[in-house]
Amino acid sequence: MIYFAYPTSLIIMIIHLESLMMPLKDKVGLNDEHLKAIGLVAVHWAFIENILSSIIWSIAHLRHTRGIAITTHLSERSRQDICNALAHETFRGHPEEKELNDHLKYIFDTLHLKRNKIVHASWGYSATSGASDILPVRARGKVKIGPRESLAPEDIMKIAEEIQDAAFKLEQIRAKISQLLPTLSGWP
Repeated sequence: MIYFAYPTSLIIMIIHLESLMMPLKDKVGLNDEHLKAIGLVAVHWAFIENILSSIIWSIAHLRHTRGIAITTHLSERSRQDICNALAHETFRGHPEEKELNDHLKYIFDTLHLKRNKIVHASWGYSATSGASDILPVRARGKVKIGPRESLAPEDIMKIAEEIQDAAFKLEQIRAKISQLLPTLSGWP
């Protein structure tokens, strides 16, 4: 019988390399339903960002490529602020201004938090719950870690549907604004 002696650090390194080669879903315990739901949250949120950009381009009377040049790297909050400011300056007092402001407030005060919780979470398998959990981490002013939270794919899908519904409503508001703009005196 032949025995090999390997340093502990080499064995740990081999185990670490093997874990790097595992699919991500195996490392963090996410199944295909989790991955699909998380993906839908991200895709629907991207649609909201695109609609916000389109509203800015319309109100500011920008061609598509100039609009892209201006809005592509803006944060979501900056897009929200610009939409609200342009709406206030362009069609102050019209019902579309309040409707846009109220809906953006809902999107950013409610859905943005839910979206961030899903998309920016540290996902991992919890031996305690036997499920995939998120570990919330915040560092605004002070570091706050936890508590862990289990999220079933169905819970994430509900959030994806809320975001999709909000995107649909935002698209309807964008259409109303597009119809309103040519009727305003002094626009563009």
